[in-house]
Amino acid sequence: MQESLLEFPSPLLVVDGGLCVLGFSAKTFTVLGLRPLKDIDQACLALGREIQTHGDLADELALATARLVRAGEEDQWTWVRGKRTFEVKVSARPDDLFWVLFEDVTDYAISEEILLNARSYLERVISHIPLGVVVLTGQLRISSMNPHSRALIHRLGGDLNPVDAIGETLERVIPAPGGAHWHALCQSAQCSGLREELTRRAYDASDDVPCVLSVLATPLVNERESAAGIVLIVEDVTEKVQLENQLVNAEKLATLGQLAVTVKHEINNPLSIISTNAQMLRMHGEYSDDRARVKLERIEEQVRRIADVTERLRTMEEVNTEEYVRGGVPMIDLWKDSSSAQEVDDENV
Repeated sequence: MQESLLEFPSPLLVVDGGLCVLGFSAKTFTVLGLRPLKDIDQACLALGREIQTHGDLADELALATARLVRAGEEDQWTWVRGKRTFEVKVSARPDDLFWVLFEDVTDYAISEEILLNARSYLERVISHIPLGVVVLTGQLRISSMNPHSRALIHRLGGDLNPVDAIGETLERVIPAPGGAHWHALCQSAQCSGLREELTRRAYDASDDVPCVLSVLATPLVNERESAAGIVLIVEDVTEKVQLENQLVNAEKLATLGQLAVTVKHEINNPLSIISTNAQMLRMHGEYSDDRARVKLERIEEQVRRIADVTERLRTMEEVNTEEYVRGGVPMIDLWKDSSSAQEVDDENV
């Protein structure tokens, strides 16, 4: 038997219930850190002694041989020797002997550790990204989500905790209409294999402040080039939209200010002439009758109104528009939030 075992392609020991070595393969010496011996008996003794020096290995072997009472039963565990890791498998044989097979899984263990570390690192990175990230399976069910996405969903009125959300659909976790919109977006991305996006969609929030979100669905492609899942990225652009609106309003005000300076310069001088002449005519005896005086006073009032308009253009702090004629072009509301609004309305009556 020993002749056939010697060339066995893997490290192998044959022991009895007392852990006496009765056979071995040549590669077993490397596993136990021994130099190969040509004498079979001496080699068996050396291997037996070496097993006893590794107390953890000897204890596990003793327990395994005690548990395995019928031929064909097996037991296995992981044994670490130095920097190497071995998977040890013990198999009971019909002749009350035990075969002990060693498999070096060091590289596999290192790879597993690297993958676990990489995954842990990636999860830490994703958890600190200021975006909502939700990973969906091929069946469009939630497999993971980062803290920022949970905060966004809670703001939209969702109340499921992270554990309960796993395995659920977006429609189940996110209140309508957001859940339906995002689920449809993911379905479209999965079918097309392309990124799909919903930009700047406003949703009602639990704090009664509208929440503006941009949502991007990106397919996860497997080795067969088919969508194996979806990564959903949600960005809260509420503040960005507000700042952009403020910037646009500021630009409008700047343009309006330049226009107001020009208008005031070009209009106020002719207005002064008109107003002065109207006053002189009203005070002249030829136009002293009541009818002429009323018309001249009306001219002076309208001149003052035009002057008020040019001044209001110069001092406006916000640009508001109003549709004066239904279906017409919106016009700037000069008198909104102004004490002059009522005066102008009275004049127009």
